[in-house]
Amino acid sequence: MNEQEPQATGSLHVEWSWDKRANAAVFKFDGKLSGNPPETLEVRGKNDETVALLDFSDDGELLNLELLDAEKHMPRSCRD
Repeated sequence: MNEQEPQATGSLHVEWSWDKRANAAVFKFDGKLSGNPPETLEVRGKNDETVALLDFSDDGELLNLELLDAEKHMPRSCRD
């Protein structure tokens, strides 16, 4: 018998914007930024191109998600 991992559900407040000319979208989460600049992690795709940037607070909390080539990677519900 397989034990299932505990799951959590809830609501999440996210603000987002899409710069169609730059073809980049930014999703901002309800994180708390300290006085220090966020740590940014780069996410690379199959062809080693950068597809997203993730910004984290000092505490490791996700603050921002920036999608590059957003028209391709952004959820369809955000593009329509």
